[in-house]
Amino acid sequence: KSLSVSARSSPPTTAFTQHSFYTAHLSSPSIAGSAVLLRTGACVYSSGVLSQHEGRQNWMPIANLFPSDAIKKQDLGSPPQLVLNVEEYIKFTTFYYSEHSLYATSAGRLYGLVICRIPLGILVCLTQPPIPMSNAVAAVEHIASKLRI
Repeated sequence: KSLSVSARSSPPTTAFTQHSFYTAHLSSPSIAGSAVLLRTGACVYSSGVLSQHEGRQNWMPIANLFPSDAIKKQDLGSPPQLVLNVEEYIKFTTFYYSEHSLYATSAGRLYGLVICRIPLGILVCLTQPPIPMSNAVAAVEHIASKLRI
């Protein structure tokens, strides 16, 4: 049998398009590492410092942050203690939690954590100084808003 290749290219697959989007938009200087999780806790994309330790992360506490039936902020309860493996295990303290986002910082504000609910799952971004946390939050929320369209 012979294979023929059409001169007309087919549209890119959804996975390729999403990966391209993540690569293009999550390469911001305000983001030290990023990951995209499915609601099952499976990591489908990671970059930067989060990709270096991706195999040792326990993503389930993050995957369970935004239950699909939580409509109002009061339905969420208090956020769990979040821990990520970034060179060592780092604990984060949450300072904002809603049905779509969570913002947290580590001790001494060495790292910032911005987590956003997106249609495909959860976007996790890790930030580091000298980028102010407010700038990082704005950058990540802007990316998440593009994914929510």
